[in-house]
Amino acid sequence: MDTIQQAVIINEKEEILLLQNKQKQWVLPIDFLGENELYETSLKEAVKKCAGLDVDILYQFFSSITKIDNKEYFNVVYLCRPKDKKVKVSEDYIDFKWVKLKEIKKLRGVSQLIIEISEKAILLLSGGGDNEEE
Repeated sequence: MDTIQQAVIINEKEEILLLQNKQKQWVLPIDFLGENELYETSLKEAVKKCAGLDVDILYQFFSSITKIDNKEYFNVVYLCRPKDKKVKVSEDYIDFKWVKLKEIKKLRGVSQLIIEISEKAILLLSGGGDNEEE
């Protein structure tokens, strides 16, 4: 089974970075892990490519089996902090937003899984959770 990685990037205002893809869905930065690639190194490179940000990875805090285009992937999610503030999205995306958790739930085009992951990330960052995988 192939692996994907997602980055929940939370800034100093406790806002989460969402990217809008060409299908007008709001998504987290994502990395399709290639053979022989290192998890964290590959994720940092993918975030730099898709959002123009350097990040510090704090925790791997969530994993699941996810379906994309009828294919199953092992999904690993990391909590990250941006090292810089200027987002520059790649040509794969049309927009971005820094969004508070309560606003994410109101956005059109956000999956329930992203809402759940975002809730867990905010809880972990606030000290209300642990960093064990599910």
